[in-house]
Amino acid sequence: MKYRVNNFSANKIIYFVDVRQQLHFKQAFEIAKKAGWLNN
Repeated sequence: MKYRVNNFSANKIIYFVDVRQQLHFKQAFEIAKKAGWLNN
């Protein structure tokens, strides 16, 4: 996630995954926010 934000300079990154990955991504994005990797 940090690599994509820093190297692609994208305003938005869309992930297409199965609903079974919901908890994984919720946790990953929360960690990324707390680490300061994401702006919003």
